[in-house]
Amino acid sequence: MCKCMKVSRNAYYHWLKTKDNIIEIASLTLLKKRIRVIFEQSRQIYGSHRVQKMIEKEGLVYSRLYIALLMRKIGLRSVLRRKYVITTDFNHSAFYTLFGSVSEKVYNKMYYPALFMRFILNSFEASSPVAVL
Repeated sequence: MCKCMKVSRNAYYHWLKTKDNIIEIASLTLLKKRIRVIFEQSRQIYGSHRVQKMIEKEGLVYSRLYIALLMRKIGLRSVLRRKYVITTDFNHSAFYTLFGSVSEKVYNKMYYPALFMRFILNSFEASSPVAVL
């Protein structure tokens, strides 16, 4: 057979041993590209769990740990976006009628702490059913 194809026996057996490696490398690069596409489509939010589920929906079955390993090798890390937390003071109208603007609020905190704490405790007692000790 080697004479028909004009190939040496050494080259034929080398090809026979490495042909699976070539297919494996090609499938690995295809999987890495697919992971990157899914990651970019999710605006870099999806981690290995969600990426693995998306790949599974496409009919490719790989473990989550293998997907995580490939994501680490590629350098993909999901970004956790925190929810917006409102940090403003409660009961604005009552506070500003006693203390005025924001700059006056800071001033009054510094120079009239007893008045400020009395306001905070009164508003806290009015809003929560738990008794303050």
